[in-house]
Amino acid sequence: MCIDVARDAMQMHASGASVRDIRAANEKKWSSGFPTHTPTPRPPAK
Repeated sequence: MCIDVARDAMQMHASGASVRDIRAANEKKWSSGFPTHTPTPRPPAK
């Protein structure tokens, strides 16, 4: 899973996605399989 998250993030970043967009996409993709998440701080606002 972690490698998949990293790969997706790298691809999205290379395409110009913001950190907030990358985080939202990963949370959407993985939230159904994992009822809790790591308490990682949210990205800062611009």
